[in-house]
Amino acid sequence: MAGDLNENADEYSRVKASYQTAIIKDEQGIPDSYRETSLVVSGDPGRISRTGDRIVLFEPWLESGSPGKGSYAYRGGWETIDHILLSRGLFDGEGLEYVKGSFTPVMHKFLLDGKTGFPKGWAQNKNSGFSDHLPVILRLAMK
Repeated sequence: MAGDLNENADEYSRVKASYQTAIIKDEQGIPDSYRETSLVVSGDPGRISRTGDRIVLFEPWLESGSPGKGSYAYRGGWETIDHILLSRGLFDGEGLEYVKGSFTPVMHKFLLDGKTGFPKGWAQNKNSGFSDHLPVILRLAMK
């Protein structure tokens, strides 16, 4: 699944667990009811699972060594709201496989505002012809 989901990979932590978020990092202390109604993600491929209606997907933003900055700027800070979420089939050693550590926002210089370092579309000139989101990419390899 890929797209702008309008929540950070660590949204639940960012709001200090004060309310349920649509995306929740798979960690201890998450109420079971949240696991049933939120999109649960992990940066550890070993945590990917499906039990009945409960599913945990791999979230590259949470992967150890992730580039971590973000793909979107909001109020002068980076956000991780653009996602590529992966299921177990891309980690089973057969067919297409996720290449560990290959996920990254595309931060080509021409996409970034020279003053802020944020995407050009975020800058004051909204008619710049550039998006306010950076593309995110990852590599898949055949096994």
